Amino acid sequence: MITHATRKKWAHISGLWIFSGFWVFLLVMAFRGCYRETILGTHHIVTWGTVVFFEPRYGKRPQSLDYTFNAGGKTYRDSYKGAILSDTTGERLVGKSYRVIYYPGDPGNSALLLLASDFDRYHLPYIPPEDSTETFPDMP
Repeated sequence: MITHATRKKWAHISGLWIFSGFWVFLLVMAFRGCYRETILGTHHIVTWGTVVFFEPRYGKRPQSLDYTFNAGGKTYRDSYKGAILSDTTGERLVGKSYRVIYYPGDPGNSALLLLASDFDRYHLPYIPPEDSTETFPDMP
């Protein structure tokens, strides 16, 4: 027969498992993100990509800067994960080409190299955009 004390004990144990599982999940996701960034930094191909969409940051909603690039005959789309840009800077980027690096084993693992700090993150020399007249206040 299941008593109140037994239920209470099992409720405590199941809560502990749920709590532990949550933290294990967070650790696995953090490790996965670090691994993807590391593998991209060590094994990558550099190509050109085009910024196709910009939505400025409003309140708590983050900005969105999407780009596309071609790899292995397929077109891939991803979002810029770098610094927050001003609205006017972000709008000027749409339709222009910039450097993109991607991991050849998984082209979905990519990064848009827009600012000098993006190049530094992957230990690459700064390469100006195709349109060398383009200037950014936060670029050297």
